[in-house]
Amino acid sequence: MFGSSPGCACDVPSNLYSFSFELNPDWSRLWSSQPEIQAYIEKCAHKYGIFPHIKFNRTVTGGEWLQDYNLWKIKCSNGDIYYTQLLINGAGILSDAKPPSIPGSDLFKVKYFIHHGGIISMI
Repeated sequence: MFGSSPGCACDVPSNLYSFSFELNPDWSRLWSSQPEIQAYIEKCAHKYGIFPHIKFNRTVTGGEWLQDYNLWKIKCSNGDIYYTQLLINGAGILSDAKPPSIPGSDLFKVKYFIHHGGIISMI
């Protein structure tokens, strides 16, 4: 459901990933792994019934705040339009990597590196 990278883990202590209303005192490590964080988030989403309200795998092409209605009008590339009180950008800073143009980089076997909270991935 969510993205993952080999070796992905917290970049801050795990307890900071706990919701204030659903604390998790059972983290296995101070810097938990991505699968453990994902399991906690999915458990919370199921418990509080929010999965039916989340739209995954959508490309948002526009968002407009409708002041008269106090709603967002969200347009997607597939033609879908949603009206919602809340819009959360879940793209992430590294969702569209832009490798730098460095003279001589064509000599390396690895195309470029992406930094994931302390983990370096070679692509």
